[in-house]
Amino acid sequence: MSFKSNGLNKINEIGSVGFGKGSVRNKYGYVTVDDAAAVEANGYFNSVADRLSVGDQIDASLDVDATASLKCYVVTSVTGGVVQIAAQTTA
Repeated sequence: MSFKSNGLNKINEIGSVGFGKGSVRNKYGYVTVDDAAAVEANGYFNSVADRLSVGDQIDASLDVDATASLKCYVVTSVTGGVVQIAAQTTA
């Protein structure tokens, strides 16, 4: 499948790393029928690169039309319109 922008909504601003444009980090909710493998593929969120910043968090409700699951991601890179994410892990 492919990313659907209507599934991504900003929940809240979660903090700031300074002042000015790009300093605020956000938390997003995302609901999709896609599974984790699709969402984690390179470039899945590219169409909203202008909305995302490194450090933003995405709580994703995945595969909601089959075996629903929740995964949390952090945006690790936004360069030249290419968005990369990583699954949150516990230490």
